[in-house]
Amino acid sequence: MKTEDEIILIVNRIIEKNDPMGLMTLGCPKNEYMPEAKLIAKILIKKNLTMCEPKIIHDVLLKMFDQEFDLEECKHISDEINKALSC
Repeated sequence: MKTEDEIILIVNRIIEKNDPMGLMTLGCPKNEYMPEAKLIAKILIKKNLTMCEPKIIHDVLLKMFDQEFDLEECKHISDEINKALSC
């Protein structure tokens, strides 16, 4: 089982890579998605989930950015998170 800090770093790295808001493209600093990564990690830990569902990604991004997100993009991000967490 990964620690909370490990989960946060994994989630942050994957969200940064996918850059759903285009923040990295705009030149924002690394860890710009850290608040979202922390929220996602806390949900996974609190609910004792071993898999990250696309709805979790969608709901956190919607809450933080007040913008609707494509569920396919959220599924892609959650699939990458699940793959990284299973290693």
